[in-house]
Amino acid sequence: MKKYRRLILMGGLLFLGSCSYKHAYQPIVFSKLDTKENYEALAERYASGETTSFSPAAQQKTLYQEANAAVAINHVANVRELGGIITQDQRVVQAGRFYRSGHLGKLKKKDFKVLQDYGISQVIDLRTDREIKKHPDRLPTTISYYNLQAFEDSEDMFSKAKKEVLKGRVTVEESNKAVEEFYGIYVLDNPEKIREIVVRILDNEEATLFHCSAGKDRTGMIGAIVLSILNVDRQTIMEEYLLSNNGRVDDVASRMKLAKFGKFMFPKIDYEVIENFSWIKPNYLTAMFTAIEAKYGTMDAYITQGLSITKEQRQQYINKNTTILK
Repeated sequence: MKKYRRLILMGGLLFLGSCSYKHAYQPIVFSKLDTKENYEALAERYASGETTSFSPAAQQKTLYQEANAAVAINHVANVRELGGIITQDQRVVQAGRFYRSGHLGKLKKKDFKVLQDYGISQVIDLRTDREIKKHPDRLPTTISYYNLQAFEDSEDMFSKAKKEVLKGRVTVEESNKAVEEFYGIYVLDNPEKIREIVVRILDNEEATLFHCSAGKDRTGMIGAIVLSILNVDRQTIMEEYLLSNNGRVDDVASRMKLAKFGKFMFPKIDYEVIENFSWIKPNYLTAMFTAIEAKYGTMDAYITQGLSITKEQRQQYINKNTTILK
């Protein structure tokens, strides 16, 4: 019963991940890969006082910020690319190859040209059928669309989780545990599907955009795996992952108008629980790596054994998608 309830809460993570509320149960951690001015403004606004132990080198920040300087798609949340990230063997992820975001269900036809200008030839949608039914992607016919689900909502976890949370039946501790468990389950339960996702991204000769609903959890994990395959260090991967918090601040502000009415309709709702589902935290991604290493020993072993990507194939991906740092 406890295991089943945790699975329901994991479904809640996907449903509530696109909801945002102010004042987190734990301090929000923002990424320092952002500009110094924006990072400091965000930290001050939320008074988190919490940072990671890693401060990106000036060259890394410059290259990454240059790659992302003009990246923006109207009506799409949490958009950025992975270009400009330096690998452990002193190479740089090519700009204009890997884009990540929230869902594309609100795109207008006038926005299609931006996708084409970025050279995006394929979109990989990580969402479940129920999520897609609510907000189907809107894309030009020139872009290939793939729905690749490593997590399926076959038991209607969304509705069940929503009811559990709204009725105040979920504790903060349970919600935090559920998110951490979800991160481990997502990358381990269906490695063949994870392989299909990352290989399609890395094999593409043109640009790929991959996304889930909010562009933070499933998208964050896939981004972390892609960067791991390209030999990016763990701390830099964490900083890139945390940028989703930086990119969700406007979404938080806009949804606050709805949040204040929640207590009238759902008097038992615990906003600290919802907050746990709304932002990402370092311990979530750490839980993913911990689960991988518990089963495979190392991330490298997960890539070769779990994802069936040979050392030769991995090197080909590195050569294809990165350039020598100058």
